Amino acid sequence: MPASYMVDGRAGYSRDCAWWAFRKVSQMATLYWQPMSQSIARVWSPIEEKAFADQAKVEEEALGLYKQNPAKARELLTPIASRWPRMPSSPTGSWKRISGELHSDF
Repeated sequence: MPASYMVDGRAGYSRDCAWWAFRKVSQMATLYWQPMSQSIARVWSPIEEKAFADQAKVEEEALGLYKQNPAKARELLTPIASRWPRMPSSPTGSWKRISGELHSDF
């Protein structure tokens, strides 16, 4: 798992904790949902669209590997699952970016 997903943020705020990145945007958006949701969608929609577009190809390849050799399927999927949250357009990074945009726009 990415390091930001392993940081326990229950005791207090941490910029290194993925949960706080998500929570901060969520709390801000509840204050002024209609315009903020558009800002959030502008950043988040391309990430979701890419994930959904890639899903069928990855699943097909993983299933084919799994039928031949389950260990090979794990070798394929583990880096994909681990890499996605750390990409520049990752969920955590994107939520931090959205948070900054919401602070400056609203």
